[in-house]
Amino acid sequence: MPGGKRLINFSAGPCQLPIEVLEDVQKEIADYNGWGISVLEMSHRGSHFKKVLTEATETALKFLEVPQTHSLLFMSGGATGQFAAQALNFINAEHPVADYAVTGYWSKYAMVEGSMFGKTRAVTNAADMGFLEIDPIDSWDLSNKPAYIHYCDNETIEGMEFPSPPPLKLHRPECLVIADMASNLGTKPVEWGNIDLAYAGAQKNIGVAGVTVVVLNRAPQSFNPIKRVCCSLTHSCDAAGCSRPHGDAMPLSAELQENTGCKSDAVYGQCDHSEGFFVAPVKPTFRSRVTVRFAIAANETAVQQEIQDRRKQDASEAPLDGSGAYTPEYTKQDHLAIEEARAKDNQLTKQFLEIAEKHDMICLEFQEQYSVV
Repeated sequence: MPGGKRLINFSAGPCQLPIEVLEDVQKEIADYNGWGISVLEMSHRGSHFKKVLTEATETALKFLEVPQTHSLLFMSGGATGQFAAQALNFINAEHPVADYAVTGYWSKYAMVEGSMFGKTRAVTNAADMGFLEIDPIDSWDLSNKPAYIHYCDNETIEGMEFPSPPPLKLHRPECLVIADMASNLGTKPVEWGNIDLAYAGAQKNIGVAGVTVVVLNRAPQSFNPIKRVCCSLTHSCDAAGCSRPHGDAMPLSAELQENTGCKSDAVYGQCDHSEGFFVAPVKPTFRSRVTVRFAIAANETAVQQEIQDRRKQDASEAPLDGSGAYTPEYTKQDHLAIEEARAKDNQLTKQFLEIAEKHDMICLEFQEQYSVV
């Protein structure tokens, strides 16, 4: 580690991991659980790895409160792989169109990816309101018999989150409802009765990059006869899966559960009571609890230069232009690192670090398009 200390990690993901988790991994990387073999080299069809997989699955089921009506799977490919898998699995001759609620970058990306395998359409588009709020579901232009309705529960870049699951089953009872929960799965209770398939990359709140968590309704659904590697239903019937996800990712999942939480209200309060220095533009009802979007109203060259200079000294992976930001709060930040940074004299940077210290912020990524000047 440079200078013998850990850097403050402002990456958008993978998130910063608790040092306790890293130390446990270091101890067991060569000899996992006293079995005389590393988890990195276990056969994915052997008894040792099946035990790891079973324990991880049972822990995740309990943590996420998944009912017996649903299966929990560990898959490969990340959320991007799921964008394609949904269309491959569910768009067919009987249901040739898939509906998407476009509320930000990631839901639009999912719709574009799905369009490579079938017809997709936007039933609502938050761009019309500057990504500051979401249209009420009664105004969504839903298809009569869509293959599925897809929505992103938390848009990281736009800093918008559905305050509660959209009641899509009331409008289309027979339709599949698919939720991208990549950045907020594990941060709140989920009403699984309203969701047929949810997916999330583990690297935000549950583990590390390399494994994707998929929660799938067990009820039989029609799907195309595609390659097994993309088929959620095939994985649901085969505990070992077709190809092994990143094995080292799964033992970490349980240890990260207690590090998730909702810490954003006070951050928004800091912005709202900063006498105009910070601005949180998203309408309060749709403000994300996980990724706080804010901007610096005082967008002056001197302000930006001071922040840029400080970021070069105290943080890693922090692209900055001074006009807008979002701050994902995935896991617990290292308070010692923040205290050391705060001890220095730059008054403007202290304002940022005070927020980070109080609320364990992990990621600070500035986006030019959100300038409020």
